[in-house]
Amino acid sequence: EINPQHPQALNNLGILHYDRREFDEAVACYEKALAVSADYAEAHNNLGNALRALGRFDAAIDHYQSAVLIRENYPEAYNNMASVLRDQGHVAEAEHAYRKAISLRRDYIEAYVNLAAMLDGDDHGDEALRVLGEALKINARHTPTLIQIARTQLRKMNYEQAEQAARLALQNEPNSADAHAVLAQILHETDRLHDAIDAFEATLRLKPSLIEANSMYGVCLK
Repeated sequence: EINPQHPQALNNLGILHYDRREFDEAVACYEKALAVSADYAEAHNNLGNALRALGRFDAAIDHYQSAVLIRENYPEAYNNMASVLRDQGHVAEAEHAYRKAISLRRDYIEAYVNLAAMLDGDDHGDEALRVLGEALKINARHTPTLIQIARTQLRKMNYEQAEQAARLALQNEPNSADAHAVLAQILHETDRLHDAIDAFEATLRLKPSLIEANSMYGVCLK
């Protein structure tokens, strides 16, 4: 039985609920933890994550901001806040928060990839590739970095570089649905339809819920 006056135990219980996708229960646990210890930065960050999962984005940002006010050196909270700001279309604020996360933890490779994905989506592909180059210095075989390089190069129609990155990602993780998906897109755009179909089928075996892959697979079969 959880001690209602033990914020760490309540926070840990919230994490268990969150991992089970029981987000309302997770929120309740984090709120109880904060009722006992209002300056518990980790509980604010975790509550932000649970609120984001429930679509309560403004409340999530409030708790991420509380987390970094309590603990300024908290790169994970800045990264999480940036992702919510990005999803809300606040690109400048999101970029600032991602870069703050990176400045606090220079090897925070996930923040580099998140920043690069946002920059690419905002038509800043060259800067995205520069950021991804920094990520490769941390880990040259980091699959999400290679996948994002492939996506950015594909958007820039640099097909050879895109394919090289996608195939490197698949060497690292042969069962990466996202790597198969971006390779399939590259093959489709370079008119190698039979190979593209094989790559789309591999994607859908691994992750049938990928809507874009399903759609493009249908196009290839026509």
